[in-house]
Amino acid sequence: MIDSRNTVRDSLAGVRVRLRASFFRSSSSFRQCLLWLACAAGVLVGMSVVVSSSSSGNRRRVLSGGDRRVGQRQQQRSRLPHMRPGVGYIEATGGQESEFQKQQKDFKANAQQYTASLPMIQRSLPSVVRKTMKAHQGPVYTIKFDASGEYIMSAGEDRYIYLWNVQDGSLVKKFPIMHNAEIVDLLVSEDRTTFISAGADGQVLMWDTLRGVVKRRFRGAKGKINCIAWNKDQSILACGGEDGNVYVWDIQAPTNFPIQIFSEAHEAVSAIFIDQPILASSSLDGRLRVYDVRTGKILVRGFDSALSSACISKDRRMFVVGSLDDTLRLLDRETGDELMVYRGHSNRAYRLKSQLAWDNSILMSPSEDGKICFWNVVTGQLKHSVSHGDSVVLCAEPHPKFNTMVTAGADGIIKYWVAQKFRR
Repeated sequence: MIDSRNTVRDSLAGVRVRLRASFFRSSSSFRQCLLWLACAAGVLVGMSVVVSSSSSGNRRRVLSGGDRRVGQRQQQRSRLPHMRPGVGYIEATGGQESEFQKQQKDFKANAQQYTASLPMIQRSLPSVVRKTMKAHQGPVYTIKFDASGEYIMSAGEDRYIYLWNVQDGSLVKKFPIMHNAEIVDLLVSEDRTTFISAGADGQVLMWDTLRGVVKRRFRGAKGKINCIAWNKDQSILACGGEDGNVYVWDIQAPTNFPIQIFSEAHEAVSAIFIDQPILASSSLDGRLRVYDVRTGKILVRGFDSALSSACISKDRRMFVVGSLDDTLRLLDRETGDELMVYRGHSNRAYRLKSQLAWDNSILMSPSEDGKICFWNVVTGQLKHSVSHGDSVVLCAEPHPKFNTMVTAGADGIIKYWVAQKFRR
């Protein structure tokens, strides 16, 4: 009798092992069938259940009996293949090629077809300094225009936040120090009533612009924060940290803690942006990760160098990523194909934010040699550059409406640039 019980128990154990192996090798539809069969047989009691999305379809939760975060990171690292420049996305799950990559067309034909549809407007580029603003004691790490383009906010190493009128260069308001370390990024709301600051002390603060006080603190982020972003209607806030995590908050929710934390990056997150239903992040491990909250998929695009920046175009069809090898790349959003490469600036050590300015026909980026560079998006040629000074230019922000910009850097000086006639 005992031998019979042992035989039955061993058989069930073998079935359990085989079912588990089949479960993880199968497709998503077949997984569900096996899961129902296993539950009916009663052999998968205690197994962790991964819920890919909540009832709203915008959150993922992992219900597990133990903390497997370290193990999952190690498995993820081993699954990621070496990805060469010029190829598209790889799905993070299973390390298999995505359908996009299997069906991708010849790179040159794809690039020509794609960039031919972009507007190429004869425009004047910023080249003359109209106003110079000086108040910061130390490097300025971030500058942001308001929606009207009449005002800018700046912050940096001295932990002060300044509000400026760019037309006359006057200081409108100085906000008190609330961070315990340098401020690395700012966001200004559409109505200008609130703004958000993020610091190297791990704090993410929401301010009342008129009263100059902090009215909310977003908690849960650990360690230094490198960047923040929100969605179009400014209801979802995300930040990227030095710990490799992306923290996501629901601004409209009563809680101040994250509703989601993405921990796939192996090194610091350098940039993030949100274009629902996707959230994308770049990191120093040389990966651009695109999270689709509808499907729960993570698409990964690999590069040979650490990524220092990433942004999305205004028409939402292209990504631009910058890497610490003096290179910018234009990518197709859907496939991850490399459409164009831009060189001519210097970026080896700093997190320099590049972006497609104005009508998407111009790519602009600060440079570590004190310049701001402008490229023709279609041809990839460096068409224009201006010198901010001898020190590193840490930020360059285009005006939301006109062909002007503001720049700042390690010298602590903010410059407002206007355009003259520019000939190609």
